[in-house]
Formats: sequence, structure tokens, C-alpha cells
Amino acid sequence: MQLPTLSAKAKTVQSVSDFAGYNHNLIINDNQMYDMENLSTDLYPIMSQRKPRGTLRKITKPNGLYAKEKLYWVDGTSVYCDGDVIGQVTDGKKQFASMGSYILIFPDKMMYNTQDGTFKSLGNTVQITGTVKIEKANLSDSGQTSVETSQYVKITATGIGAGFKQYDGVTISGLPAAELNKDVILQEVTDNSLLIIGSVDQTIQQQATVKVERKIPDMEFFTESENRLWGCSSENHEIYSCKLGDPTNWYAYEGLSTDAYAVTIGSDGEFTGACTYLGYVLFFKEDIIHKIMGNKPANYQVMGTKGRGIEKGSEQSPVIVNETLYYKARTGIVGYQGASATSIADAFGNVSYKNAVAGVYGNKYYVSMEAEDGYTLFCYDEIRGTWCKEDHTRMLFTASLNNMLYYIDEDGNLKSIAGSDEENIEWAAETGDIIITSGKKYLTKMNIRVDLEKEAFLDIFVQYDGIPEWERVKTITAQRQRSYEVPVRPRRCDHMRIRLRGRGGCKVYALEKAYEIGSEVNVRFK
Repeated sequence: MQLPTLSAKAKTVQSVSDFAGYNHNLIINDNQMYDMENLSTDLYPIMSQRKPRGTLRKITKPNGLYAKEKLYWVDGTSVYCDGDVIGQVTDGKKQFASMGSYILIFPDKMMYNTQDGTFKSLGNTVQITGTVKIEKANLSDSGQTSVETSQYVKITATGIGAGFKQYDGVTISGLPAAELNKDVILQEVTDNSLLIIGSVDQTIQQQATVKVERKIPDMEFFTESENRLWGCSSENHEIYSCKLGDPTNWYAYEGLSTDAYAVTIGSDGEFTGACTYLGYVLFFKEDIIHKIMGNKPANYQVMGTKGRGIEKGSEQSPVIVNETLYYKARTGIVGYQGASATSIADAFGNVSYKNAVAGVYGNKYYVSMEAEDGYTLFCYDEIRGTWCKEDHTRMLFTASLNNMLYYIDEDGNLKSIAGSDEENIEWAAETGDIIITSGKKYLTKMNIRVDLEKEAFLDIFVQYDGIPEWERVKTITAQRQRSYEVPVRPRRCDHMRIRLRGRGGCKVYALEKAYEIGSEVNVRFK
């Protein structure tokens, strides 16, 4: 009798060994994770934990953070430099900018000189009541002016020039000679006298209340470029630049290349942020990017382009990583390289975020954003184009110094993104849906290859067909550092998910899936 020949079922093994980060969409690649906590691409292609962070100090009421050779922060009303108080400001959120040796603090309009340690106001106002003398005058032998004229007026009064300097642009009011109450450039200054361009028919000397003011415009967002500080005002629909090299002068107009600059913007909406990128000053609205062209007031032009600008409330999200500017737009995180913004937010799925605060560490863009369930800290690895989800840290302010990212969290902790804290980091990873049958193939077994450090533990769970309950498959506590290969045999179902949760050092090397190939009947009734 001739018996039928039986052949073994064909088997295939598919190994996923390159970790491709976070992807919160319904359909994702096998090497991506639908959800995760505290994971990193630092050891790519291995899936591993993030680095432990560092804690520098506790800040009682954080109002700002900045870095310029040293770390600066605002605690309540006190401004600190590496732990030492250097000045006082009002209580409230601050913005910082830098020009040369100066650190500028807004909206207080204060200036700290890092060379001599002085801390003072950018603006200056003097109001005197007393005898005021107005007379014709000439420049001193050392005096210079860009205006060809011999018409000068000297204003003398006790204390009238205190706090001003030569070539300041000021507004004078209250003089007995009404034609001199205007915006002028100070040609010469002493504590008790001012010399300005103008003319009077005769000497005037009488009692008066005179006000001299060097004004600083009210502005929302700031950026420095080519030794000028730039700012914008939504209320006035204007963009401003200070005088070249002089952040104390914003209304000095003499027809020179060093003049201050101001322009009215006709586009709708509020300004939402500002930064300097590739040598250009950029001012953002949610749907418009304004770029400043030119190199002096005579040829400055403002070019407005429709596009994805910074979302309102995410003014701290613009960060340059290598050669790309990243920021939070209304549609998500985008990358901007000078022409248009390109979305890199596909991995977030249908979850909407807002109020982004970001910083840079090496090749990575760290951003803390708010969703309906609270804040989450994400990390974008620019080299690999992948996202990782870390934890629920809310970064209030960030600053980068000496290749390190520092931030202040909502509890007032001044921290570094990588440090020496003794963190026993808890981590988790959840796969997307794993289809049990595909064509004539059906999944028979999965192997998870991991390496655990001493005293680390790992829990492995399985979920079938979207049922909320998770079934524990295996718990491992490592008595010493060693590698494990954990088998997972799925039960009959349409699809499944695997969740890994652990604490302590762990590396996930691979997820292997073993398939068998059979007939359509075999697959259907397996």
C-alpha cells in the first residue's frame, strides 16, 4: 500500500532589531512603538532608557532662565548669575536677549553688563523743576555731528543731563521755547546741560518743569542680529531695531547706517515669536513669517510669506538644531530651512498639543507640550528622524550652555537633561497591533531578546483583540547583569499587542516573530 507523503509546514522568522521610536498612529511599522515612557535612541539600533538627569538647585518662584557663558535665572524679583544676585526686577515671566557684553531683560527693560557688573535700566527719564536757561551755542572743539549746521541750542538746568550720553535720541517736553519740545539727538551732554540742533532768537532763562526721556518701546518678542536687538509690538503693528551696538537707543534717527529702525506691518494677527536664523531676523504670526532683508536702515525690507508660523503660546519652541529651525506651529512641530516649514509631527497621531517649550541637546530637539491629559516631554533625534516619548516633565524655561540643555520644571527644579542624579528610571513600551494571520501566514511564537542590569526588573504583558485587560506573560528580576530570551505564544485571536514595563537598566535587542505557512483552510481554523 502506498501512503501519502507528509511535508512539514514552512516556517519563517522575522526579526525586528532596529528601534525606530514613537508612532502614535493606528498603523505603524513593526520597529516602532505606539506608546512609550522614558525611552531613547542613544544606543540605536537598541531600544534603551533615557539618560539620568541632573539637579542643580531649587528655585522658589521661577520667572526666567538664560545662558551666556554662565547660567542666569530669575527667582521672584531677584536676578541670579550662577547663584549670586546681580539685580532686581518686577515679579513676572521674563525674556532675555544678548548683545555684546550686555544681557537684556524684558519686559522690565533692564540691562546687565557682564564686564563691569552694572545693572541698570535701558531707558532714562529726568524731570526737573527749576531755573532753565536756553541759549545759542556752538559745538565744543571735540564735538562732531553728521548734520551740517551751525545752529545749536544749549539747555542748562541742574541735573538735566543725568544718565544721558552723547548721541542719545530723546524726547524733550516742558521747555519755555515750544519749538524745542520734540524728538532730538543730544550732540553734547553734561550732568547739567544738553546741546541739541536747533535755533532760538534770544537767550531765555525762567522757571519751568522740563522732562527729558530716552524711550524704549513696549515689545513682546526679541532677537539679536548683527549687533542690533530687534523687537515687535502687536498693539502698534510695528517691528523695531535699536541703534547699531546700542540697545538703549530706539529712536535715534540721523540718516546714518547706525540709526535705529522702525516699520509698520500691515498683516493681520498678533506676533507669536521671533528668532534669528541663517543671518535673517524672523518675526512670526501663526500663519505668516516676516523676514527682514538688508543690512542697514536705508535698505531694510520686510518680506511677509504665508506659511506655518509659531503657534500662539509656543514662543519658546523655536530652536536651531544643527542647520534646521524647529518650532511648534498650529499643525504640530515643523522644521524650517529658510523657504517653507515641513511637518515632522506625523508620529503624534490625532493628539493635539499646545504651549510648547523647547531646547537643544546635541543632535536632539527636546520639547515639552500640553495635551488634554497634561504635559509630555518628547525628544526628536534629527540624525535618525525619530521621536521618543520620555515623561510628563513640564519645562517652564530652557537654556543651553557648554553643550548641555538646562531647564526649570514646574516644581522649580533647575535641572540638566543629562546628569548624575541617582534615578531608578521606570520605562515602558507598547507595540502597535500585531496581526496574527496574514495571507497564508500565521504567527506561532514571538521571542523578546533583552539585557537587564543587576537588580533591574521587567514585566511583559499581552493584550488580545483590543480588550482593555492586559495579561501578564513574564516577570524577570535580574540577580546579575545578563541577557534573556523570553518566548510569547499567542492564543487564538485576530490581533495582539505587547507591553514591556520595567525599572532599572534594560536594553531591548530584538523582537522575533515566527510564522508558519499553511493552506487557507489551515490558516482559517488555526
